[in-house]
Amino acid sequence: MNRRQFLLSVGFATALCVLSAFFGALRAPRAQPITLPPFAVSKSKVHNRSLETQSGIGFTFTRERTELGGMYIDRQAGLPSWGRWSQTRPIETRAGWPFRCAIASWPRRRTAEPSDLIGHVRSLWESGIPFGAEEWGIPGRSSRRFPMRPIWTGVLGNLVFYTCIVLVIAYSLGAVRFRLRRRRGLCPRCAYPISSPRCPECGVHIEDRIAG
Repeated sequence: MNRRQFLLSVGFATALCVLSAFFGALRAPRAQPITLPPFAVSKSKVHNRSLETQSGIGFTFTRERTELGGMYIDRQAGLPSWGRWSQTRPIETRAGWPFRCAIASWPRRRTAEPSDLIGHVRSLWESGIPFGAEEWGIPGRSSRRFPMRPIWTGVLGNLVFYTCIVLVIAYSLGAVRFRLRRRRGLCPRCAYPISSPRCPECGVHIEDRIAG
């Protein structure tokens, strides 16, 4: 295998790495809308805050669940009451297979003004590219995000994994093509009909080709 073929294999492996992150982001669960709390009439107290992780083929999705409590107005009865309610907030999405190679951290709030180009680029790098239905009914808040920030250990692992797969497939196809051309009396390199140990078209020596 020459240098050009190796570079092509690495290029295919890079494309497969990016596609694995993209399809992993598609498989990740949508960010669920915040549970609308009752109308609080006193300051809400945080009783518990925990992280929930959901994993699948090609993705790891993390959300934060917060349990609040306090005095509120019951929406149905219209009377003040005391109780607890919970809210969920997406934290991050990791995508890639077999190793997670990209991450997107969900922003808490809008961090860039509409005219701040550098801020928008930094936001896309940290928070990923939003896509899907709008989240929580707020324009511009998507329910899914495609990660842009690489996880270098995962990128390296996926590149090695996919490069090995591409090289094995390429070598297998080359061996099958070589045998088929030999059976048909063709040159293994250029498929020119041959009747001597050396191809008259490309000059390759058939015996040396078989030995190599």
